[in-house]
Amino acid sequence: MPRGTRRNYLEMALTYEVLIIISFIWLLPLYVVIAAGFKSNVEIYITNILQPPSDPIMDPWVEAWNSISRGFLNSILASMSSTFLPVLIGIMAGYYLSR
Repeated sequence: MPRGTRRNYLEMALTYEVLIIISFIWLLPLYVVIAAGFKSNVEIYITNILQPPSDPIMDPWVEAWNSISRGFLNSILASMSSTFLPVLIGIMAGYYLSR
């Protein structure tokens, strides 16, 4: 194995190790938030923060969806309508400019 190839291999291995560590650190809070969403308040305070829920509950997720569902629908309608009109105008302008 040539000397330069071995050095490149070690650099790549070190790079991937650093990236894996950074991604683990970046994803850990996301895991904690999602796992805590399935725990009861008592279980959050009693158990370790990294421990998965022993008895997952869906009530907080249902309650959150019920409180934001109307606003979510309004946002989807507003974004679809504000996207559709410029696309339609752009299609017509492109057709006109191509002729």
